[in-house]
Amino acid sequence: MNQTNTMIARDDCSESDWEDYEPDWEDLVWLDYQERVFESMRLEYDEITRAIRASAGTNRQLRNANKESKSISHELFNEYRFDVASDSYDVDLDGETSITVSRTGVSRDEAPHPLSRKSKRIAKKRIRRATSYLRQFEVTKQGEKSLPSQRLGRQELFDRVVAAV
Repeated sequence: MNQTNTMIARDDCSESDWEDYEPDWEDLVWLDYQERVFESMRLEYDEITRAIRASAGTNRQLRNANKESKSISHELFNEYRFDVASDSYDVDLDGETSITVSRTGVSRDEAPHPLSRKSKRIAKKRIRRATSYLRQFEVTKQGEKSLPSQRLGRQELFDRVVAAV
């Protein structure tokens, strides 16, 4: 009988092996390069989505820009597990469980969408309704016949409406 001795390799990833590890300059350069590539892709995605929202271009250009933004989004998720829509990382804990971690600890402030005429009209209607409800509430609360707009300045009334909403 011919018996072969097999040798079991030592675990490369044990904690004791990595305790005193200090990255050399090549590792640091590579990590810096990866961070710059990630940030440039993320910024490019932001620029493309702003251009799409501004609708500056022909339909074909907008379709191509949309394809490019989806491509960047997929690449960021596949390589970095980064979701550009929520500005967060998808961290795998044990193969079955994953959590979502924000990139900076807080959600990113996106550029506000330009308001359309319709959305401005709806917002004004909501403010008028809230003002009306506030006036009715003030009158019933205090039992007075005078309107709050006569006692309060317009800005104070608006501030109360905004605070109430």
